[in-house]
Amino acid sequence: MDSGGSRGSQYSQGGLPPPPLPPHDDQELNGEPIPKALLDPKVQRQLNKRKVWRPWFVWFVSAVQIAVLVFEFVKGYQRTGSIIETHPFNPMIGPGTGTFIVTGARFVPCMRSTYLDTMQIECPDNTTSVCTISDICGFTPIASTGKPPNQWFRFITPIFLHGGVVHLLFNLMFQMRTGADLERDMGWWRIGIIYMTSGIVGFIFGGNFAPLLSPSMGASGAIFGLIGCLVLDLIQNWRLVVRPCWELSKLSLMILVSFGFGLLPFLDNFAHIGGFFSGILTGLVFMPVVYFSKRDKYIKLGLRFIALPVIVLIIVLGLTNFYKGVNNCSWCKYLSCLPINGWCDAFDPPQGST
Repeated sequence: MDSGGSRGSQYSQGGLPPPPLPPHDDQELNGEPIPKALLDPKVQRQLNKRKVWRPWFVWFVSAVQIAVLVFEFVKGYQRTGSIIETHPFNPMIGPGTGTFIVTGARFVPCMRSTYLDTMQIECPDNTTSVCTISDICGFTPIASTGKPPNQWFRFITPIFLHGGVVHLLFNLMFQMRTGADLERDMGWWRIGIIYMTSGIVGFIFGGNFAPLLSPSMGASGAIFGLIGCLVLDLIQNWRLVVRPCWELSKLSLMILVSFGFGLLPFLDNFAHIGGFFSGILTGLVFMPVVYFSKRDKYIKLGLRFIALPVIVLIIVLGLTNFYKGVNNCSWCKYLSCLPINGWCDAFDPPQGST
């Protein structure tokens, strides 16, 4: 993904102080028109107070994701004797489904009670054998404890897992570029909260609406949260952008293409959607802002106070609905699949299931 958007168009990019201004009768700098808001001394003082942060969080989380992928390869080799899944071939150049599940992917039957609790099904890594959900997920058998599976941590661990080398590289290209730029502006703890919250909310959305038997993993939800921050950054700093409408057009096109790819099979577009809107809401709360007037300040502070309870409410309602196992939205599946070639069939529950 191209970082695009407003980050390359603002004179305040990366938290750096604005460049020296020319005389007031010359409204251009290096051939580009200077936004009038940048000439305001109050805006200048706010921008000069900005601190430049090192992107420690992005570097750290990227290193962890690389290390976890190596662990996935090792685990896959221990389980199947093969580093890369070839039957069927994993186009992401990684291990198989069973390895993803056992290392912590979002897989609903491991997280709450389903019709599979006491059934035997085909083993993910060995189609000639049968397994129980306890075997697949790794916990004490339900028959022994009487308790349904409740591996809640699978809302968090999938952020660090990836389907293979190709999957990880695509995410790292965007994360190391745009994510690092955002962190230089806002600092490690702000972007850490936005990144992790967006990833978790993305997997909550996926857990509610994605196919029951489709494991999901990857930092895409968190990355779409960063894309949401780009949109918010552009809108909140509209007056500082040289050609804001053009920048919004480019950013909108990138978002539409990204969501369009999410309609393809094996991709969890619900994680993308949840992460995107979570990024906007948490960005309203935690992203540093520039105030252009008292009215602008009151509006932005008001949105901040509104956004915090909204994101908390979304998480609470999402988790409540997930553990109830209720999905009354029959059309929602079309947000993550196209009704061609049976692509949406996986969303339909098997006959006799509850």
